[in-house]
Amino acid sequence: MDISTVNDELNAAKTRTMGSLHDFGKMRLANTDADGNEISPQISIFIDWSEALLTRIPEDWRIYLEQVPADVQRLIGETSDLCDLVAKQLDVPLGSRGTKLHQLAGKAKNIVNRQVTSLQNLLFLTFIGDDRSKRAEGLSLRLQEIVASAEQALTEATARSEVLGQMVAASQEATAKVAASGRARVFHNLGRSHQDAALRWLAASAVLALILVGIATSFATNTLFPPPIGSGDGVLANYIVGKVLLLGTIGAATGFAAKQYSAHRHNAVQNYHRSSALRTYRALVLASRDEGAHDLILAQAAQAIFNPTDTGYTKPSAGENANYLPLVQALTKAPVDRTSP
Repeated sequence: MDISTVNDELNAAKTRTMGSLHDFGKMRLANTDADGNEISPQISIFIDWSEALLTRIPEDWRIYLEQVPADVQRLIGETSDLCDLVAKQLDVPLGSRGTKLHQLAGKAKNIVNRQVTSLQNLLFLTFIGDDRSKRAEGLSLRLQEIVASAEQALTEATARSEVLGQMVAASQEATAKVAASGRARVFHNLGRSHQDAALRWLAASAVLALILVGIATSFATNTLFPPPIGSGDGVLANYIVGKVLLLGTIGAATGFAAKQYSAHRHNAVQNYHRSSALRTYRALVLASRDEGAHDLILAQAAQAIFNPTDTGYTKPSAGENANYLPLVQALTKAPVDRTSP
């Protein structure tokens, strides 16, 4: 049985007595002055008496009697009517209310002191109403037990939610570490790729340099392409220009290969540096609890990733460093999300 069902049964049980048709708390407020004192002692007695009587009379009390005694019907009817009159006095100004309640006190006294000849029927009705009141109290206790169980379940759910929150935080931290490691691996692979390219261009530079030295030596010793003998000035000039062009072409190719080696070697060092920064950033952050230290570590990691550094293989570019400087400053000033990668 859930809470809504118990509430329905509880409300149904309350409507089975005459007492549930009246608000006795409102009646007591109506019989209270501004200082909290009772206005009419006789009305206070009537309120207690009527509550004790009506809460023990079933609302459908007539169905339990073959013949409704006139004195019982009059007693219940007049009691209910007077309860309604007393409750309505709460809406009346305090001065007029006191006068009206004192007027009703005599009627209340007559009802309380009235002798009922059909006492057996009245007692029979009170037994039924009293049984229903006990059933209502039982339902109320069951409702309290269900509410207590629901509160305990809510407490346990809250505790489990905190545990799940910690698990989520740990999972996000692990995900961040995995993501950082994955990005570090990307930079490491790029560095290896540039390093392999640099080795190839180094080999090409060495071969071209040997060829250049060999040709230059042969030209100097006239062992390769000796000058024509007995030729005119025009042929000799063409001969010299051809040698110069050949040496210049091989020299330019050697210089180009050397520049390519330097560029790839520079990129390899840069990517290895970025990979190292990502691999050590998370460990450095976890090793310190100071937010200022975290910002400093983030600034250094951002500079290592985005700000080109001088590796000795290429000339540093001041323009590139200036372009990345605002980004690094923005990262160090922005709030850091410790849960995201």
